[in-house]
Amino acid sequence: MEKKNFFWFLTAAFCLMATVGCWDPSLSNYLNDVFKISDSQRGFLEFPREFPGFMVVVMTGLLAALPVARVGVIASLLCVLGLVSLATFVGKSYPGMIAMMVLISSGVHLNMPVVSTITLNSAGEGKRGRRLGQVESLTTVGFLLGAGVVWLISHIVHGDSRFNVIFFCAAGFAALGGFCYSRLNLPDLHQKRARLVLKRKFNLYYWLEFLFGARKQVFLTFGPWVLITVYGLEVSSIAKLYMVSSLVGVGFKLIAGRAVDRFGERNVLTADAIVLIIVCLGYGYARTIFSETVAFYVAATCFVVDHMLFSLSQARSVYVSRLADNPSELSGTLSMGISINHISSMLIPACAGLIWEMFGYEKVFLLAAGLAVIIGCFTMTLPAKRHVEA
Repeated sequence: MEKKNFFWFLTAAFCLMATVGCWDPSLSNYLNDVFKISDSQRGFLEFPREFPGFMVVVMTGLLAALPVARVGVIASLLCVLGLVSLATFVGKSYPGMIAMMVLISSGVHLNMPVVSTITLNSAGEGKRGRRLGQVESLTTVGFLLGAGVVWLISHIVHGDSRFNVIFFCAAGFAALGGFCYSRLNLPDLHQKRARLVLKRKFNLYYWLEFLFGARKQVFLTFGPWVLITVYGLEVSSIAKLYMVSSLVGVGFKLIAGRAVDRFGERNVLTADAIVLIIVCLGYGYARTIFSETVAFYVAATCFVVDHMLFSLSQARSVYVSRLADNPSELSGTLSMGISINHISSMLIPACAGLIWEMFGYEKVFLLAAGLAVIIGCFTMTLPAKRHVEA
């Protein structure tokens, strides 16, 4: 890839992640402060929020005739429209909030296969993990910038209006990202992409994506929710934790990318599952074992470590890139993986929210630890790196 194109791509990916950096740290506090929702409602809200992720294979299929960079432009515009609408006229309308949440989520999820496809196709054989680590490290800086904006605004603007300012800033980042995508010219990726890729050789990848979707959503939904409702953290404190996670993640993602290339996908993902078991138990039972103060620091540490573990998920993309025969198949498979991932992402939070209300949040994370054991069993069936065909 030409340096000019790579610059525009990196800037676009950086800006879209800054958008997510504004959106994710503020969302749970926004729902809690403005709409006063219950624990079970928080779980059920993940269904509409994650539904666009399930539909991403349909969205990318409908846009298959467009160059991949133009899909990035559309993703950016969806984010801008949803965020500006949320900040201007939605107010305390619960249906309006859900509609705009779906719109924003559509843009965020549509951008995922765009970034993965361009990144993997810009790297040579044996260097895909490293390239993913480099790009994800840079985008983590973007997330850090977005979280920093949330932290700063929450100290300057008070009341519900602070969320409107945050959403406008997020929309500005998305608009800049869309402009950068519009400057991209990638002839090698302009061919028509596969609308639907569902092949037997990717079966293990599909199962891993399904399990990861469940694991991911427990923490994305209820990780911040525990810190807010159990430990009483405000939006500025949540943003600060996201900033710490991002700072640590910048270096860790570079290490993770090199680890995938050196040790192979199986070893990296198995290690991920083992550490995840410890994180789940720490998150759920810190207050049972430790004093209130120590328990908070344990939970906050688990929050940071869990975000670090998300970096290791790039191993799944590297694995599928070794099996794909061409960029078209890779793009279609990554989109299918995101959709399968979000089947569990939509369903698990609603069930987990009910379990929280009936049995306590501890049981949610105990079940998550059990899920981590299952994930570990699946990852151990991955072929060793030397046996995976390019």
